[in-house]
Amino acid sequence: MLRTLAALSGLGLLCAGTTAANEPSPEQRVDFATLRVSDIDGRPRPLIEGDSTKGIGVVFLSTECPIARKYLPEIGRLAKRFADAGLPVYGAISDRSVSRAEAKQWQHEFQVGFPILFDASGELRARLLPTHTPETFVFLANGTLAYRGRIDNLFGSVGRPRREATKHEFRDALQAVAGGRMLAATYAEPVGCPVEDVPTAASAGVTYCRDVAPILFQNCASCHRAGEVAPFALTSYEDAAKRAKWLSEVTRQRLMPPWKAKLGFGHFEGERFLTDHEIATLAAWADAGAPQGDIADLPPLPKFSGGWELGEPDLIVRMTEPVEVPADGPDLFRHIAIPVELAEDRYVSAIAFRAGNPLVVHHAIITTAPAELADELAESAGMATDQPLRQGLPRTLLQARRSFADQRFGVLGGWAPGSTPFRYPDGVGVALRKGSALILRMHYAPSGKPETDQSEVGIYFSRSPISNTAGSIGLNVVNLNIPPGESKHRVTTFLTLPVDVTLLGIGPHMHLLGREMKVTATKPDGTVEPLIWVRDWDWNWQGQYRFAESIRLPRGTRLELEAIYDNSPANVANPNSPPQPVHFGRNTTDEMCLCFLQVALEDPADQQLLRRAAMRNVFRQFGGRF
Repeated sequence: MLRTLAALSGLGLLCAGTTAANEPSPEQRVDFATLRVSDIDGRPRPLIEGDSTKGIGVVFLSTECPIARKYLPEIGRLAKRFADAGLPVYGAISDRSVSRAEAKQWQHEFQVGFPILFDASGELRARLLPTHTPETFVFLANGTLAYRGRIDNLFGSVGRPRREATKHEFRDALQAVAGGRMLAATYAEPVGCPVEDVPTAASAGVTYCRDVAPILFQNCASCHRAGEVAPFALTSYEDAAKRAKWLSEVTRQRLMPPWKAKLGFGHFEGERFLTDHEIATLAAWADAGAPQGDIADLPPLPKFSGGWELGEPDLIVRMTEPVEVPADGPDLFRHIAIPVELAEDRYVSAIAFRAGNPLVVHHAIITTAPAELADELAESAGMATDQPLRQGLPRTLLQARRSFADQRFGVLGGWAPGSTPFRYPDGVGVALRKGSALILRMHYAPSGKPETDQSEVGIYFSRSPISNTAGSIGLNVVNLNIPPGESKHRVTTFLTLPVDVTLLGIGPHMHLLGREMKVTATKPDGTVEPLIWVRDWDWNWQGQYRFAESIRLPRGTRLELEAIYDNSPANVANPNSPPQPVHFGRNTTDEMCLCFLQVALEDPADQQLLRRAAMRNVFRQFGGRF
């Protein structure tokens, strides 16, 4: 039972109202980032959208229950009333005997104007455990449960309605969350049609159209479609059915969809993951022989842009020469310098990378450097070296970084399969200086036949005034010395921010021995902000992570990094047999421990202070003698 919920998200909502001895106990706090729901048309529906959302209301409904039908006009009035207050109200259909087509017909017949969630997988129902229809749930934006139960007391019991309701618990709960007032009750027993036991995926007659297609369309089709990087499409029943057992296996092992950041340890845009329920659904479908089901249940295929996803760029920069990728052999790494002709300094609001050959482009990192050094830096970055770090780094790069004055060095962004381009928030832009060049750090994976690639970068210039400059800071360990045979070699570092920053994104980087990387931020008041935790690092799935909401970090915040390396024979990715000592270096068989943080700065000069802080971190690792 929910007996107390104190100080919910600073609103001070009290839970001292009625309870029932047999009151069910759903999760008292739901992580909306890990809850997958879709609307009645099969489109993904994020329940919390932006900082303006104060909470949500959910009402479980039935297409047949007469009491649920009776309340539809009242739910519509409440949904309209609280939409402008940042508190959306959703209806939810979670009856497996109801097809999507039947639900849409019910929506049309009863002129339901508020948004309806079609809980095809039953995940929403399994999380919240409703006992009746209608039954309501009110959550704060942080996922804390504030109220559950009846809409009002119009029905004292089934078949015995009052002339009019005298208590309005659902309305009052919505009003409390929207306005920050005290809440009188957390639970009032619902009256309506009982919800039958939740069937398991294996016993519920799982079909492609109803259950599997929404999973594949939302999580897989962005890469698994014609012309994209994945080796086959998953946009039709035929595509999926002939791979049903394979889909079950790779999702059971969580190899697909590729997402390495630990869920809930930081929240990011475009998180790709399957819930346990979705994985069980795919397994049940494969075990049942991959039935197609009723075509009326099939959601529409997502629409994908055929060109530049953000529209035509202001400037397109293309590799001057194609890169040849052999049919087989080890992965190929190239650092390619591309001149950029600018008459003056410009601010960039977005960067989009378009792979010339998606079959072989594994990932790309886009950086800037002085044009007169670009070719030398691109060439030297790929050189093998077994010299100590100080001699191994290009001398010109050391000189430029030590000067702290050349702002043509920078990081613009990156691309990996499944990623989408983004625009900086309003008023934020990254400087692209006159006299700069792009350096594309390309990773190619052979496809089985000779290929060529000539990728390009689309640049979008800011058209509005810039109040914050996008910059970056490196939280790096460069004095790596990983002993042979060690399966859990731990390295750490820290950096104290010399200025206030707004954190926009983060990008961890290791090589073949990397196993984990965790980054946290401890603010001056002692508050710990989890930033990212990659618990199963895989060199083959690198990516740049964009925070779902920007994070304000004040001056004095301590950034801390912990990384784990496995240099044992048990590491199948270990390039050395037997294991050898491994140090920092650019070769894939060397190691790295880098984490790039993308930030917005109020003063462009703060970028120099961040560079100095990062270099002091390097000096400290070498006893101040580097």
